[in-house]
Amino acid sequence: MIERLSNRIAIHLCHSNGKIEDTEIVKYGVEITLRGITKFIFLLFIGIYLNILPILILTTLSFSILRIFSGGFHFSSYVKCLLFSVTTLLFLSYCAILLGNFYTKDKEILHNIIILTTTISLILLLFFGPKINKDRPYQNKSKVFLIVSMVIILSGSIFCFLLHNSVVVIAIQLGILFQSLTLIRVKHIQ
Repeated sequence: MIERLSNRIAIHLCHSNGKIEDTEIVKYGVEITLRGITKFIFLLFIGIYLNILPILILTTLSFSILRIFSGGFHFSSYVKCLLFSVTTLLFLSYCAILLGNFYTKDKEILHNIIILTTTISLILLLFFGPKINKDRPYQNKSKVFLIVSMVIILSGSIFCFLLHNSVVVIAIQLGILFQSLTLIRVKHIQ
C-alpha cells in the first residue's frame, strides 16, 4: 500500500516538474518518509496509551538519528520491521524506566553504563561499519557515514554525562546500543 502510494506521488511530482528521470529517487524518498511517519504515529499512540511517551520518544530519537547514518539490518517486509521495531523500542523504554529509577542515586554506575554502551556501540560500528541500503542515494559514501555515526555516538554519550536524569540517560544509551546491534551481519543458516 505504501509502495503504491509512494509511486503515485513520485510520478505526480516528477511529471509536474518535468523530471521524469528522477521518479525512482523521488519514490524512494517518499516511501521512506511515509513509512517513518506511519511508525511515528503508531509509536505516538502507543506511548500515549501506555503513559511512557517522553521516554519512548527519547529512545526512538537516539535510535533513529544514528540509524540514518549507520544503516543496519532490514526486514524483508515493512510489517515485520514495524512490529519488531515498535516492540523493541517499547521494551527498551520500559527498561530505561526500570533501570533509571533503580540507579537514580548511583551516578558511578550510571557513568559506567554510559561508558559500556558507548564502547560497545563504537566497536560494533568500527567492526561492521555503516550498513547503508543499496537503494539509498549516496550509499557509496561509507567513510562519511562512519565518521558521522561515530560523532553521533560520542556526542550522545557526552550529552548523557551532563544529564542528571538517569531514566533519560539510559533511554538514550539503549537507543544507541540497539541501533548499533542492528549492524551485526548474521549469516543465514540453512
